[in-house]
Amino acid sequence: MIDIEKCKKHVFDVVGALHEVHKELGAGLNEYCYQEGLQMQLEESCIPFQRELSFHLNYMRLLRCSCGILVNFAPKFATIERYFLDKDRNEIVGVDGKVKQVL
Repeated sequence: MIDIEKCKKHVFDVVGALHEVHKELGAGLNEYCYQEGLQMQLEESCIPFQRELSFHLNYMRLLRCSCGILVNFAPKFATIERYFLDKDRNEIVGVDGKVKQVL
């Protein structure tokens, strides 16, 4: 069983770092710039992370990750989607509790 409050705090901290990177770098740069900026921000904030896992699409289910964040830095305001793994049902759900098929 995951600690929901711990997971929420971690996601909150990561989303804050994402917003900080977007605020500093702005929109429209290539992905590598955001990767580097985010790595620096996460390290500075002492937020644990793993960079560029080699799994794609269903990686949350494969790795049994409790939460995942999908970010698009390209727009004027970054779009950030949060996903959680319901391990009992082995399904990915959004913050609205609905099952998602995107990851």
